[in-house]
Amino acid sequence: MNAPICTCTRHDFRRSRRWAWLAWICVALLSACYQWTDNQQDGPRSLTSYIDSHYRDLGQQFVRPLTRDEFREQLKTTRVLFLGDHHRDPSLHAEILALLAWISEQGQQPMLGIEAIGIQDDLALQEFLAGGIGLGPLRRRITDRWPESWLDNPEVDYHFYRELLETARRHRIPVFALEPTPRHPLADRDTLMASNIRRALELHPKRLMVVVVGHAHLLGRGHLVGRVGAPALAIAARFSPTLRREAAEHTQVARSSFLQTELGILFFPSTPSNAAGDGFPR
Repeated sequence: MNAPICTCTRHDFRRSRRWAWLAWICVALLSACYQWTDNQQDGPRSLTSYIDSHYRDLGQQFVRPLTRDEFREQLKTTRVLFLGDHHRDPSLHAEILALLAWISEQGQQPMLGIEAIGIQDDLALQEFLAGGIGLGPLRRRITDRWPESWLDNPEVDYHFYRELLETARRHRIPVFALEPTPRHPLADRDTLMASNIRRALELHPKRLMVVVVGHAHLLGRGHLVGRVGAPALAIAARFSPTLRREAAEHTQVARSSFLQTELGILFFPSTPSNAAGDGFPR
């Protein structure tokens, strides 16, 4: 009487085990497909689309030069000054450092939000800014945690990011990181950076927030300028092809001025004219 029951149980067990294997294989395949699809978010096509959307939002023409005196007046009602960064451009970086020095000379109280370090390094960063450790120990701590650190990575102008931190320490400018490193997927980064900027604005209501971030984040799909929801000025790092042609007609603009598009986006007069191949990393 018991034999049929035992035989049937073994049969059911073998069948259920086969179904379990089939289910496991299906889950594995679906997981692999999901991961592949998710990874495409940061693939070449997605990055190209992301950057193109930025260039479309810069404007179509330059309407006038903006003098430093006019720029100073605009800063009085500005909460966030976005400085678009091209991570491998020493000429642009020299302009940014000079502008930061000028802002400090005007009696402004800036605060820096930067993409070059991660929020995981905040304790070491604050120790450096307070004079507790030097730049060398700070660099080692960050590189030990994140080998691609922009303070040492030859793929970027690491001298600039070091000097940015040294300048902040000399002038007692608070600094905070915009996001974790290594980076989150591109689709998540702008939301997170905007949230961190808003939080810093709440903690430091009397300071001018100066954000140094890859220029493609400013507008387009990234649109940090709009996401932050505060009065802002933006200085972009690269002309679009349309603005490149426009810039050729403004060769006599004084270096003390900015070029301004009809959408209010500013450019340094020395902005490189090539929008192609601008190497938007990470």
